[in-house]
This record gives sequence, C-alpha cells and structure tokens, in this order.
Amino acid sequence: MKTYIYLLILIPLISACSKNKDFVIDLTLLSKYSGKPLNGSASLFYDDGSEHYVDLGSIKNGKLRAVPILPRSHDYAQLRIFISNEFYSIPNSGQPIIVKTVMRGSEPIHITAAPVFRTKFSIKNIDCFDNSDSVWVNLIHNYTNPPPPQIYTGCIDQPAGNVAGWYDKNEIKYRTISKKNGVYDTIIHTFPLFPETYNEITLEY
Repeated sequence: MKTYIYLLILIPLISACSKNKDFVIDLTLLSKYSGKPLNGSASLFYDDGSEHYVDLGSIKNGKLRAVPILPRSHDYAQLRIFISNEFYSIPNSGQPIIVKTVMRGSEPIHITAAPVFRTKFSIKNIDCFDNSDSVWVNLIHNYTNPPPPQIYTGCIDQPAGNVAGWYDKNEIKYRTISKKNGVYDTIIHTFPLFPETYNEITLEY
C-alpha cells in the first residue's frame, strides 16, 4: 500500500516542478568546421491548435540567452535557429537551419552547425560540332523525387548558376549526356567541395 501512496504523491510533484520552471535558453552556436562562433537569430515554436512563434532575439558571437514566456500548459517547444553566415544557410529558403526540441529548465544548449557547400557552376562545350549539339545535365544526389535534367544546346561556354546545399563525402557529382553529330556520350563529373568558400565548377563535355 505504501508503494502506491508514494507513487501517487510523486507523480503530481514531478509534474508541478516541471510546470513551475521557465524556459531558459542558454545557447552556444559554433561552426562544426572551424569551431568559430556563428551569428544569427532564434525563435521558439509551439502549437496549441494554432501556431505560435516567440522571438528570442539575435545570436551574437555564438551566444544567446533568453527567458521566453510560454503558457504553463507547454513543457516542450521547438528551438528554431537561423544563421546569418552565407556559408551556413540556404539562400532565400526562409527555413531555419537547425530545429531542436527543448523543455522547461536551464540546461545549456551547445550546437555545432555544418557548413553549406556553395558552388559557382558553369558549362562548356569544348569540342563543338555545330549549334545542334545538346547536353542533358543531372546533379547526382539522393533525391526522393529527382528533378528533370537541365538541357543546353549549341556551342555554349557560359555561367549556369549557383548551387548551395549539403552533400555527402564533401563532393558533388554531375552526369552529362551529350549528343554531337548524332553520337551520344555519358560522363560522370566529380568535384571536391571545400567549406566557407565558393567552389568553382565547370562541366566540360
């Protein structure tokens, strides 16, 4: 009987202690690559039937401390981190780079962010037959729904845009299928990627 009495008393006490704690965000944000502090901003997200975002302010020199006010009915929330460094964010995505579930209390939060590999991409027809030459270009990646290939025609030698993303093994691969004078040729192009810089990539076919 005593065991049951203790359990009945203990459970309400644990719940009450959790409810009485504040959310204390004591954040350190560092680069996984260099160990240097990163800047940005953060918010807390919770859902009580409608979505709520609580602004936590700026992350300066890798540090943020905030005590946001959330309803006592919520013991957990999502910490959403945006990084202002261009080599640690996807441009124009509007999405947080890091999302982490946090609970009431004041445990320090240490986060290391992986860099986004950025590239400057160009394409060059190095042995052009005529303006009917064509090439189909695919980024080799573990897409769930692969995008259609990019198609280029003619004797081209031009920039073809920039790419930002996370890739396995610090490298990026493209497949080109070219047609010149009615002859098809397939090439796999592999390029090493380096963090915190723009990687120059030229596809030659």
